[in-house]
Amino acid sequence: MIILLPGPPKEMHAMFESFVLPLLKDKYSTIISKSKTLHVFGFGESKVNEIINPVIETERKLESGSVSFTILAHLNGISIKTTITGEDELIIDELLHSIKAEFYKLLGNSIYGEDSQTLESVVGGLLIRHKKTLSLAESCTGGLLANKITNIPGSSLFFQGGIVSYSNHSKIEILKVNPGTIEKHGAVSEETALEMANGANKLTGSDFAAALSGIAGPSGGTPEKPVGTVSFAVTGLKKPKTETMHFSGTRVEIKERSANHLLNMLRIELNK
Repeated sequence: MIILLPGPPKEMHAMFESFVLPLLKDKYSTIISKSKTLHVFGFGESKVNEIINPVIETERKLESGSVSFTILAHLNGISIKTTITGEDELIIDELLHSIKAEFYKLLGNSIYGEDSQTLESVVGGLLIRHKKTLSLAESCTGGLLANKITNIPGSSLFFQGGIVSYSNHSKIEILKVNPGTIEKHGAVSEETALEMANGANKLTGSDFAAALSGIAGPSGGTPEKPVGTVSFAVTGLKKPKTETMHFSGTRVEIKERSANHLLNMLRIELNK
């Protein structure tokens, strides 16, 4: 059987659900297919493939059916999808659970979520669980991080607010960053990011504050701080956490990677 569908998702989804799915269920009524997707942050696609390859290469014999794996790279990490088809639902469920456990054993805390979960929804869930609040200070991402957070239903329970301090003037005037810090270390530095986070915390009274400042490009880089250099800070912990990363890609991609990296920093710290 060969089925051809249009490319646009809205058209394809409607046709699949209305016509293709009933046809497949009628023709293959004894076949069951289940999937589990795990989301990973902190490793590239080839590294994830290398780590999980022993699981993928393990021969699993089913009386009827198959096991397949898909690795997908995107700006917010890597997704590993396991799909099992067969006739015995109990065997499928047990095998899916076993493979999932093997992936967690190999990748550990690098797995940030499953199926429809996102970095922001995981961070939001942790803040709600711990009954803590968050504020943000963004420079190069221009409010992208706050947008991600407020896309989560119920974010008003934990999100106090965000400040987009794009210029040095706003960093100094609004967030009270010491001019000497910018002069000595630069606007893109862990020292400046830390003072930005402290400023956001003082303005909102949140339990945690996170900040980032970077060079999204395509211009503005220097030999010491090339395009893609981004500094991060998280406060409200026993000890403030700062990092500097170097991302590649277009301006939009660097902004997206920066926002996701800070979300992952928050996730890791909130899990401790």
